[in-house]
Amino acid sequence: MATLMKEFLEKNGRRFGFSYGIQRVAETASRLQREPDAFVASWLTEAENAIFLRMSVKKRRLEWLSGRIASKNAFAQYMAALNGNGTVPRISVLNGPNRAPFIAEHPELSISISHSYEYAVSVIAPFGIGVDIEKIEPRPPALVDYFFCRDERDFLTGDCHLPTQKDTMITRFWSRKEALSKFLQLGGKLLFRDINTINDHVWVGRVPRRVRLVTGNCDGYCISLALQDTKEKEHSERSQFQVR
Repeated sequence: MATLMKEFLEKNGRRFGFSYGIQRVAETASRLQREPDAFVASWLTEAENAIFLRMSVKKRRLEWLSGRIASKNAFAQYMAALNGNGTVPRISVLNGPNRAPFIAEHPELSISISHSYEYAVSVIAPFGIGVDIEKIEPRPPALVDYFFCRDERDFLTGDCHLPTQKDTMITRFWSRKEALSKFLQLGGKLLFRDINTINDHVWVGRVPRRVRLVTGNCDGYCISLALQDTKEKEHSERSQFQVR
């Protein structure tokens, strides 16, 4: 299991008040191979299973199912913290018109799911939240040129001397942008180049609100959280980089 990833989510879950789940994709694949029907039935509701059965690409099926398992574990953790030990009701984690996930039985809760290579991660909170996990690896220069703002590009040019350092920072910025996109539930409508993720706060929206960004390097991955910041400062302190 991803020890550092779990420690990062555990620490920040206590700090900010969210629950989390982690699922290894390889474990999902193994259980599916051994007992496909029983394994799927133990995790998915009828509505979720109907979606799962329509998926034809194996990789996508494994990632999707792993994300749902992580979400059910996150919900169980949330309910245990809320009510103590007890029976956890079954939930359906579906996708809305904007493709953002939601819990059908608990629309008041925010949920975010991400997967990369070996792992699927989910977070659940009673406030706005987004999560993204990215494997640290080389990425094409075109990604930086097209999606990163000027400050981020200047930082990569001036402060990253070793290739591994640069790969880590590119992954960090990209993961933060993805987490913010999930927080805002904008998908492809968010212009990544218009936001600056160097600092740990960014102001977003037509009526700006401050979002906190938290990132950790864990077990060869970058994992980022975008969380609703309840300690917003005055308008005069807003960053010049705002998503509109």
